Amino acid sequence: LAGQVNRLDDTYRSRYLSLYALGLAHTNRLIDAEDAAEKLSSEYPGSPDPWFVLTFVHISMREHDRAIASAEKYLHLHSDSKMGEGYTGPYYCVSNQHRSQVLNMLAASYKESGRMEEAVSFYRQSIDADSGNHLPYLNLAALLLSSGRRSEADLVIRSGVKQARQVQELRMMLHSTKD
Repeated sequence: LAGQVNRLDDTYRSRYLSLYALGLAHTNRLIDAEDAAEKLSSEYPGSPDPWFVLTFVHISMREHDRAIASAEKYLHLHSDSKMGEGYTGPYYCVSNQHRSQVLNMLAASYKESGRMEEAVSFYRQSIDADSGNHLPYLNLAALLLSSGRRSEADLVIRSGVKQARQVQELRMMLHSTKD
């Protein structure tokens, strides 16, 4: 299989290696995923893909400083105006949904590092990147509730119920916060 992967053209090879690293991460083989992402980064230094994987790996390992650094590198590389919706190049993790996920993970790392206002800001940016992603609504609302900002949390939850693709947890949260 390795020989076949090496013969793939660059577009397919880059995407294959990205999906491979993501698969390792999602099966909790975090050290292997980290190694695969670092290899991907060395072969494709302009790719945001390894940084997406590394953000996920580091937050999963509770290495929040490293997750923040990986997310910032991803966002820097993703800021290329040719990426985003409709992108057809060699990289895989460049949709607005991927950007939203990285922003949500970045916010979570800031929260765990005690940097609450930065977390709030990045949760809001995550929602702006993909208003259909329910996770930043949940995370932002929980953070606001824990900070005593109930009216702001209520607005976030109601907005999420209207816009997110998955709303069951948001509805439960809305019901649990009623007076």
